[in-house]
Amino acid sequence: MPEAADELVQFGNLVETTRQAAIYMSADESGVPCIDVLDGINSKSFDGCLKARLGCLDGITDNAFPEGIKGYGLFSENGYFKGTVAGAGVYMLRPDGSGYLAGGNISWDVQGNVTFSNAVKLN
Repeated sequence: MPEAADELVQFGNLVETTRQAAIYMSADESGVPCIDVLDGINSKSFDGCLKARLGCLDGITDNAFPEGIKGYGLFSENGYFKGTVAGAGVYMLRPDGSGYLAGGNISWDVQGNVTFSNAVKLN
C-alpha cells in the first residue's frame, strides 16, 4: 500500500506498445537488490515481462531453469555476451547458441559443431 513519501510511477500501457517497457530498480523488496529490464507490460502484472536482471537471481524461473535460479549474477533472455581485452574479442556467447572462447581458438556453431583452431598441448 502506498505510504507518505513513496514515489509512484506508472508502468506499461494497454495499447501503445512503445510504452510497455521499464527499468525497475529495487533495493528492499524482500531483501532482494536488483535492476530489472521489463518489456511487454500491458496489464497490472509483470508476469512474463522480465527480459534481463542484474543482481539477485533468486526466484527467476525460465524453461532453462525450471527450478529457479539462486544467488547473484546476470540473467538475460536471448542475451548476447562479448568479452574484450585491449579491443580484441576473447569470448562471445550468441542467443542462437553459437560462440567462441580463448580469442576464437575454441568455437562452436548452432548445431554444436566445435572447432579448435590451435593444437592443444598437454603436459
